[in-house]
Amino acid sequence: MRVNVYSQEMTGEWAFVGKEAEGKEYTGIVFFLKSTDELHHNETDDDRSAVTFWTGEGFSAKELRALFVDILHVLRPGDVDKTEASL
Repeated sequence: MRVNVYSQEMTGEWAFVGKEAEGKEYTGIVFFLKSTDELHHNETDDDRSAVTFWTGEGFSAKELRALFVDILHVLRPGDVDKTEASL
């Protein structure tokens, strides 16, 4: 699967999320995108457009963090200390 997110869709809003399924804990990070006015967000229902990266079996939170550090290093060389990825 390929997901394209264009700069015009980005909001800068993100959140950490977690859930349990079949006795396993999963954590992730959600990047919220601009949505049409027909979509809504309240305490119990969040239909906003978003992309979520989940960790769990096969891909740990530490690996996800290292991936994001690598991406930042490519986008903004010198702004990110790649040794932080191992923390």
